[in-house]
Amino acid sequence: MLKSRSRLRLMVVQIMILSLFGTLFARLWYLQVVGGDVYQAAAQDNTVRDIEVAAPRGLIVDAMGRPLVANRTSWVVTVDADVLDRLGGSTRTAVLKRLADTLGLTGGELERRTKLCGEDGAAESPICWNGSPYAPVPVAKDVSQSLAASILEQSEDFPGITAEARKVRAYPAPFGINAAHVLGYNSPITEDELDAAETADDPTISPSSVVGRAGLEKEYDRWLRGFPGDRQVTVDSMGRVLGEGDDIAPVPGDTLVTTIDALVQGVVERQLHQTIMTARRTVDPVTGRTYAADSGAAVVLDATTGQVVAMASQPTYDPNVWTGGITQGDLERLYSRRAGTPLLSRAFQGQYAPGSTFKPFMAAGALTNGGYSPATRLNCSSYLRVGNRDFRNYESGAYGYIDFAKAMQVSCNTFFYRVGYGLWVKNGADATDVTTPDPLVKMAEAFGFGEVTGIDLPSEMTGRIADRKWKRAYW
Repeated sequence: MLKSRSRLRLMVVQIMILSLFGTLFARLWYLQVVGGDVYQAAAQDNTVRDIEVAAPRGLIVDAMGRPLVANRTSWVVTVDADVLDRLGGSTRTAVLKRLADTLGLTGGELERRTKLCGEDGAAESPICWNGSPYAPVPVAKDVSQSLAASILEQSEDFPGITAEARKVRAYPAPFGINAAHVLGYNSPITEDELDAAETADDPTISPSSVVGRAGLEKEYDRWLRGFPGDRQVTVDSMGRVLGEGDDIAPVPGDTLVTTIDALVQGVVERQLHQTIMTARRTVDPVTGRTYAADSGAAVVLDATTGQVVAMASQPTYDPNVWTGGITQGDLERLYSRRAGTPLLSRAFQGQYAPGSTFKPFMAAGALTNGGYSPATRLNCSSYLRVGNRDFRNYESGAYGYIDFAKAMQVSCNTFFYRVGYGLWVKNGADATDVTTPDPLVKMAEAFGFGEVTGIDLPSEMTGRIADRKWKRAYW
């Protein structure tokens, strides 16, 4: 009886062991045979990482091929926040301390650099990262090549951290030119811009892209940025590179050939600066004070084609201030009214009274639609009194009765004051009907005043014609 029970127990144990082994073998067979391809692909996905290779941004050159905007190599240390977060608290802290010591930073300073701008505890701009949250965060820029090499060679000590060579903007400044308002600047892509690019299926945009923000950099951004490449690497769970895979080379951006002549641009910038400096030392005979002369602009056009050969604006700024990120102090100065708002181009982003350059258009309107003839003679007196106010000639000069040709030659203010005043009286003076004809306004509109020129630069300001309708609305 006892032996029978022992044999029964032994048989039950054997059956259980066989069942366990059967289940194990069935599972192994399923994993290796039935689901082998699926799990192999999943394993490969976990170990193969695609690293974006940024495309060199296209050059901007002048009409003679001289580089106005080029690229230089900058070694940048980046941190992959996702990998660091997977390390765990103590390991993450140790890695960041090791990196901080290598970079000559404190642990707290490095931690602040890993945060997005606006996050609690983030460093101030441009140290904080204002780009896409999905891209590796640059924590040190323009480091030495030897320091970058040491991080790459000791990758096991720096999981989630790498050093890479990136192209950043450089400004060769042929003939010492500035041209900051024409050339513009770049900054990292924002999360909203990245989302919009993904919705539009734009292959030229990636999380590490830089985007043109002003000037030609913005106007021709799509052509300048090129197409990013891809590099496949095999990594372990700590993000350390184990091997290389297939590469797709980036396509550099297009070279933008402008109509600017750097030689002429340099001359125009220097002359504009010298003219402003001279004006600041010149006494206004009317007020007895020196002229403020706090800004100015100059544009040189090809009279045959209308192409812009040179364009200068004062005050200006150093375009290098944007490379690597701009500080809050520099940004405030660029927008500061006390500094003259250097970011504003007076050449195409401001509204100013045209002065004597408007006289030819007044003459065209008066001769075409105003009832005047080339032989009409009006008094070019030293001043014209309207009501209780005197409108004067430059330096109060007087030439007596002259015709349109002579008035244009000597640029007589009071001659054209009389033309404008006469047409105003003739067409109803202060008539409340805003549809009252105005030949000067009609001619100005025919010449394109009040409209944008269509220049291929962003944020161009329209002109303004102060006709009866506008004045009634304004006053």
